[in-house]
Amino acid sequence: MIPRYHLPFLTFYMPVLSIIIGLIIWLAVPIFLKGHLKKNNLKAATMICKIIGVVIIGWAIVNYLLALIS
Repeated sequence: MIPRYHLPFLTFYMPVLSIIIGLIIWLAVPIFLKGHLKKNNLKAATMICKIIGVVIIGWAIVNYLLALIS
């Protein structure tokens, strides 16, 4: 088993960073892709970015809640 280091900043700031990264993927990446992709490909890429962003945000919230419980 990989040892987990109990540093206080990792427990509380990593979920916040994960949520910020998820929001960037969810909201900002499709805007940057707008000029580089055609309409159908843009819709697909936007949907993939939304799914990945929501999964990252959900994962961060679950990990944070589990860290609070344990």
